[in-house]
Amino acid sequence: MQDWLTWSYWVESPLGAFHFLCAIGALVLGPFIMIRPKGTHLHRWIGRIWAVMMTVIIISALSMYDMTGYPNLFHFFALVSLVTLSRALWAIWSYKRTHNPKRLNAHQHSMVWAYFGLFMAGLWQVVFNLVRSDVLEISIAMLYNGLGSLTAIAAFITFRTLKQIYPHPQKQP
Repeated sequence: MQDWLTWSYWVESPLGAFHFLCAIGALVLGPFIMIRPKGTHLHRWIGRIWAVMMTVIIISALSMYDMTGYPNLFHFFALVSLVTLSRALWAIWSYKRTHNPKRLNAHQHSMVWAYFGLFMAGLWQVVFNLVRSDVLEISIAMLYNGLGSLTAIAAFITFRTLKQIYPHPQKQP
């Protein structure tokens, strides 16, 4: 069996296993939360579970240096995810107190971007591991250019889709 098909190739420590399992759970729960009716009791509880999983993913990511031995691009994007998740949680908290539709819109947008970041981080990690195991024989420069371009295209599509699904609320007269 190829090395990259084993559990130990993807998970190198108990912290890594917890990080990996929370990431898989958050990847699965994310679309479920997004397609279900919003504001329901179920939405709120599953959303809380998702937010806790994301917090665990972010904190554990900031403490793992197995890939390079020092902070790298994944750590930077973990900090970006922390800001995005914090903004989403603050926005819904604020919306509950003010009922300002802009706060609800900010929550929706931030949650979609938090999920986008999780998805792209997972994709980048899988591709990096496949390059590391020589399953994909491409240069690091090609890897960065390809994944960077893919991320930019996906971000543009996500931005356009968000504008259609969650338009900014109109100003109240």
